[in-house]
Amino acid sequence: MNAAYWALDGWELQHLPKLFPSLLLALIITGVLTFGFYFFEQKFRVQQALEVAKRQQAEQQQALLLAELKQLQSQIEPHFLFNTLANINALISLEPSKAQQLLSRLTSLLRHNLHASRRTLATLGEELALLEDYLAIQQMRLGERLHYQIEVSDECRQLPWVPMLLQPLVENAVVHGIEPRSDGGEITIKAELTENTLRLVINDNGGGFSAHNSSVGHGLALANIHQRLNQLFSKQATLQLQQRQPCGVSACISVPLAQLQQLTEGND
Repeated sequence: MNAAYWALDGWELQHLPKLFPSLLLALIITGVLTFGFYFFEQKFRVQQALEVAKRQQAEQQQALLLAELKQLQSQIEPHFLFNTLANINALISLEPSKAQQLLSRLTSLLRHNLHASRRTLATLGEELALLEDYLAIQQMRLGERLHYQIEVSDECRQLPWVPMLLQPLVENAVVHGIEPRSDGGEITIKAELTENTLRLVINDNGGGFSAHNSSVGHGLALANIHQRLNQLFSKQATLQLQQRQPCGVSACISVPLAQLQQLTEGND
């Protein structure tokens, strides 16, 4: 309108029809811009609402997963505890020093387990400390029939980890792999750190899948681990089981480092 005013040398009624195209164009542009801003604002609000809903759903899933974890811990602890206490009771009169060592390991295991039950996130080193106590107790019970090695670097031990995620795999390796064999066997726990992934491998040279599959509890533990990995790491983590040659089972958990970092941020 200002341009028309200068081009037409002032305002006169007979000039108004000449201004209609400019006014119409201005109204169209204004309408398009208004609709565009309104559309993008509504789209932004919908995206915000979706993000809030997804975050709430993730928090609910994590709370459910924590409840399942505590339930799993309550199922594992009494069975193992009663067996260990029975062994200590039998050793008190026969081998007091060994009974004392077994009691010391059990105390350390329960302390680590208690700390794990009170939090949703720990370090891999803390999880391995629990496993070492568990394996030491089983080694004192089985004697020369059980040998174990934990080969994990200090760098890997500092990484965040989920409590009680490895324990069922190690327990299955002992109970269903090594213990049924008269000559026993060996369990090794290794960690492999690449640029983008943490791989944890638990190997045993026990009876293999035939012995492992004979237990319903083993299948239930594996299903629980699969479910927890999918929920905690957005289906980016994997659990793979392979038959070893000539005997035994290899269990491998692979977790992207980015997912571990997100788990740490979510816990904060």
